[in-house]
Amino acid sequence: MEDIKIMTAEEIAKKIFPDDAESGFQFDSFNNTTKNFIKKAMIEFAKLHVTEALKQAYQKAELKEQEKGDEQICFMANDMGDAYVLDKDSILNAYDLNNIK
Repeated sequence: MEDIKIMTAEEIAKKIFPDDAESGFQFDSFNNTTKNFIKKAMIEFAKLHVTEALKQAYQKAELKEQEKGDEQICFMANDMGDAYVLDKDSILNAYDLNNIK
């Protein structure tokens, strides 16, 4: 399985807060309790959205007939030789990103 690098909550928090000592809002300037609260809130928020995204992807996934040259993996074939694949777009569009606020 490919190892995918995704930014951690702390890395994102450091990007969100300006790296400007004059602003007083540098992530590293917060006390550990505040840092941990921010990180925990971000992680729980992401878990909620990923869970909902996966549920919706499962509920909205569609099988479609495989067309020639389609590079998707065949999941089902009938005795007539028709092959069906999981429709990539039905997964990628299953969760409305506008739900993340």
